[in-house]
Amino acid sequence: MTLAPGARLGPYEILSPLGAGGMGEVYRARDPRLGREVAIKVLPAAFSSDPDRLRRFEQEAKAAGSLNHPNITAVYDVGSVDGAPYVVSELLEGETLRSILAGRKLSTRKAIDYAVQIAHGLAAAHEKGIVHRDLKPENLFVTKDGRVKILDFGLAKLTREEIPSGPATQVPTQTALTEPGVVMGTVGYISPEQVRGSLADARSDIFSFGAILYEMLSGNRAFQGGSTADTISAILKEDPLDLTIANPSISTGLGRIVRHCLEKSPEERFQSAQDLGFDLSVAAEESPRPGASSPRRTALLSAAAVLAALLVLVAVLLWRTRGGKTVRVGASALARKSIAVLPFQNLSPEPENAYFADGMTEDILTQLAKIRDLKVISRSSVMQYKGTQKPIKAIAAELGVGVILEGSVRRSGDRVRIVGQLIDARTDEHLWAETYDRELKDVFSIQSEVAQQIAASLQATLSPAEKKRIEQRPTENLLAYDLYLKGREHYNRLRKEDNETAIEHFQKALEADPGFALAYAGLGDAYAQRALRFGFPQTSLDSSLEQSRKAISLAPGLPEGHKARGLAYQAKGAYRESVEANLRAVELAPNHYAAIINLGSTLFFLGRLDESLRWSERASELAPTSPLPVIVMGSARAALDDPSRAEALLRRAVQLQPDLAQGRAQLVRLYLRLRRNREALEEAHNALRIASTDSTLVVAGEAELLVGDPGRAREIFERFLPLIKGKRQSRTPGAGVETHLAYLHLRAGRRREAEALLAESLTADQRQLEGGNQDWSVPFDTACVHALRGEKDEAFHWLDRSVEAGWRGWPLGTRSPLLDSVRSDPRLQQIEARLQTLVSEMRKRAGLS
Repeated sequence: MTLAPGARLGPYEILSPLGAGGMGEVYRARDPRLGREVAIKVLPAAFSSDPDRLRRFEQEAKAAGSLNHPNITAVYDVGSVDGAPYVVSELLEGETLRSILAGRKLSTRKAIDYAVQIAHGLAAAHEKGIVHRDLKPENLFVTKDGRVKILDFGLAKLTREEIPSGPATQVPTQTALTEPGVVMGTVGYISPEQVRGSLADARSDIFSFGAILYEMLSGNRAFQGGSTADTISAILKEDPLDLTIANPSISTGLGRIVRHCLEKSPEERFQSAQDLGFDLSVAAEESPRPGASSPRRTALLSAAAVLAALLVLVAVLLWRTRGGKTVRVGASALARKSIAVLPFQNLSPEPENAYFADGMTEDILTQLAKIRDLKVISRSSVMQYKGTQKPIKAIAAELGVGVILEGSVRRSGDRVRIVGQLIDARTDEHLWAETYDRELKDVFSIQSEVAQQIAASLQATLSPAEKKRIEQRPTENLLAYDLYLKGREHYNRLRKEDNETAIEHFQKALEADPGFALAYAGLGDAYAQRALRFGFPQTSLDSSLEQSRKAISLAPGLPEGHKARGLAYQAKGAYRESVEANLRAVELAPNHYAAIINLGSTLFFLGRLDESLRWSERASELAPTSPLPVIVMGSARAALDDPSRAEALLRRAVQLQPDLAQGRAQLVRLYLRLRRNREALEEAHNALRIASTDSTLVVAGEAELLVGDPGRAREIFERFLPLIKGKRQSRTPGAGVETHLAYLHLRAGRRREAEALLAESLTADQRQLEGGNQDWSVPFDTACVHALRGEKDEAFHWLDRSVEAGWRGWPLGTRSPLLDSVRSDPRLQQIEARLQTLVSEMRKRAGLS
């Protein structure tokens, strides 16, 4: 039945249609008796003869009519006209949650606010035995005053049947309104038990709720495949990307709530919406408010301080020793879930076994890094404390952790003794200690036990999947493992000759065990390092991809394999593939520093500055002494038009490692952008004194070209040119050196030399594009070539492509003299405005506006 405006439905006057869905058509109507406008849902006449649809429609009216809660749409009346049944409910002004989301995430506080309201509405329905069974963003309505209303109990199931009074023989046989085996709900939000056609209860709504909250917080659906079958398979078998990875600003506590909602088994989820609502209310208190000076209110801080004092007293009283272990019951409640694994001492009779002690340090750290509920400091930051005499408190303060793991390794023949001690950095007291005196073949069990003991001591949540990954043995061949550890030791030295030795060790490890996935991952890393650090040709990256793919095929859950693949893709300029691979590595090992810093830098190259900033901040937490994430953070801040903070970060990076020219090179670009020319030239000269790398040479050349001596610029670029021959996979941001030299030749009237260089530059750019390079500098360089040739239309075509690829106006944006020929063209101003809009949007998402 389609109703036109002015038609009557019982006592109601139809005003206009509002929408239609699988359960009926909805109209705006007026109730003349009470003088109010209402919403009327009418079951289409074509379906009113369908007994199943009619039964479910009547069920909706019965279910919703029995509910009276501010977060559930109120039902006023039911009726039937000419065989068409209808339900009258309150008329809402606002929009559905689906319209609000529109593929984007909400702020954390708004998402929690909506979630708490939904949980309260569900709790009220569940209390009356009513399960919605089709909870989704389309069925959640947000009014203009911010009230969330649950719509459409059209699939609700009364889990408590009313049993008539009277003799048992007179009670009718009950028939379930939905039989097992019938799938009800919307794919993407229904629970695993609904997918299987099993009977659903309140915990099914909690699963759907978790999928919605995930989408509100991440901007992406929790379960979405290429087809309905793929989505159903994901619901049954896969976990969505962790929220703290999809949105690094999310707290671990809130991420844990969502994971708890999305457990595959109903028994492992929240058992009531009331409990869920309570936990969300606590999360709301813990989420920082805009402009607040602390994440909790002062009253909560005071209460926490009192609680901490009580816990200290209890912990001191609950010391006990058993079975050769030192255990302090309750102490883990005091410790922050952040840990640094200091380099284990080598107590082996043979000094050459030092690699084995370092390998144990790294492997235990790697196992801990798989636990999402812990913060684990990276190897790059802890290895500097090898042999240090610094107090534990000082080390913990420098690394920003609450607990320290230290220990020793003694290897002799086929025996190994590993001693581990977990220390509360604030009190210098032992939280846990253990000595493992075993055969060498038990080394993997020891690593697993240490990681699980630490998790238990710190009361860190360890999921079944994490436990399984920690307990998995990388190989059964101890010779292969020994060779692998030696390979890692050489790889970590970051020297050309050591990298070649590492490759040899990894290859020998694979000869001993052809199925050793970790060794393939090691080869993938080493081949990528060949190209990135030591100037080997592009074929090294192809080898890196081949080896990392073998690692993944042998062990799909191996984070090291995905990280190696991501590194190779990054070096090739295939940034989107690199992001995908590194995200998978972090999903499997949430504290995987190398993958996290690679995400920060790769997202920066893609122009996704706000995301780059978040990942780089996370990397800096895991490696507080490393300048690399600080450089990316400073560069992102500069591109996001936050120059004072950018300068502070880049200065900090220089202080962390004064002999690293990369930080100074980024300062040059910042100072040029700010027109602080003297400081730009000074830092350019400093960078050149430290290292004559491709990046420092081109930055110094740009500085001289813009604000210094063009003759000096030409000298620098000509010095740089031989370095890039045959090594174009390592580009520097901006136009290529041939293009800069061509500009200088044109400026001096040497057109023939300029044309030769421009043709060479175009050929190199085309080769890069055909090879899949996604770096914005490739189309930007092409645009500059066409601008120098006076081919304006082509120049703007490639400038547009560079914006799409991630160019956000840096290093110097449209100030480059290579674009002088198009400077007055209105299209350049349009591109500048477009860049400003992009940066403004990212500033908002990064919380800078």
